[in-house]
Amino acid sequence: WMGTARTVRSLALSLRESCYVENLRSIGASPFYILYRHLLPEALPVLLAVISLGVPGAILAEAGLSFLGLSDPRVISWGRMLHEAHGFGAFTAGAWWLILPPGLGISVICLVFLDMGRAIEEMADPRLVRGNRR
Repeated sequence: WMGTARTVRSLALSLRESCYVENLRSIGASPFYILYRHLLPEALPVLLAVISLGVPGAILAEAGLSFLGLSDPRVISWGRMLHEAHGFGAFTAGAWWLILPPGLGISVICLVFLDMGRAIEEMADPRLVRGNRR
């Protein structure tokens, strides 16, 4: 969460010093008006992109800890399924039907969140669009 806080803080500080925010202050706009009508709409796409790019890390961390057996055994997760498959000897016996579904589930969900984060990031910063060259 520290990386997200740094990103949002740097964006807020750069927007705070921008000309249009200074102009809003000079005409008497309240800080809440500036925050909710101008700063939040600018920061929200960047914040959503950073959060959606952080979700795969959380998914992989949970699956890894569950696979190692460091989670609640009553909670069902893909990492726990891989742990149980490993306990049954599925890795050495070649029982792919016990390994493939949770492995693909983890991979697909992580790729979806990474692709979604990349798309949000491109919408938030038009300079990142592949066809846009200046």
